[in-house]
Amino acid sequence: MTTVAKAFIGLFWLPRFVCAVFPEEPGPLNFIPTEVVRRYPVFLGRPHHSSFRQEPLHIQRILQVNRTLYIGARDDLFRVELDNVVGEEMFYSKKRTWESNKNDIRICRMKGKHEDECRNYMKVLLSRQGGLFICGTNAFNPLCANYTGDTLEMVGETVSGMARCPYEPKHANVALLQ
Repeated sequence: MTTVAKAFIGLFWLPRFVCAVFPEEPGPLNFIPTEVVRRYPVFLGRPHHSSFRQEPLHIQRILQVNRTLYIGARDDLFRVELDNVVGEEMFYSKKRTWESNKNDIRICRMKGKHEDECRNYMKVLLSRQGGLFICGTNAFNPLCANYTGDTLEMVGETVSGMARCPYEPKHANVALLQ
């Protein structure tokens, strides 16, 4: 058999072999028609109709406590009162910004991480004794803190998020608090 014939046979069988090795991506678990979704209000990270938000939210966690939604995003924590939702959009009643400090960002960038990764993504958001326990990636140096549920003020000092929160913003996680 000539080299050309062997190459042709290889090219013919290779795609079939590769398809057999890599499984197909599973389809969606659930599908909801667009006309149904349009009936529900959306959250765009704005305090009211006339404001404008330029950056994407990068929502990481959502926690519902009674009729209040807490939304953990990149550098921001939002409080949304569900009883105040009117129309097609939900607006936040309180917003707390928790950004990484410049030194943590500098060290993160020195490690070769992208600028977007060197932010504080809220990955743990739990209800705790009337308040919140929140952990963020903090530019690959995770930190956790307790916050009040009503004013979103930090209570006490931050604690290390090691073994409590992922370092990587893209990593999935589950958190339980006893």
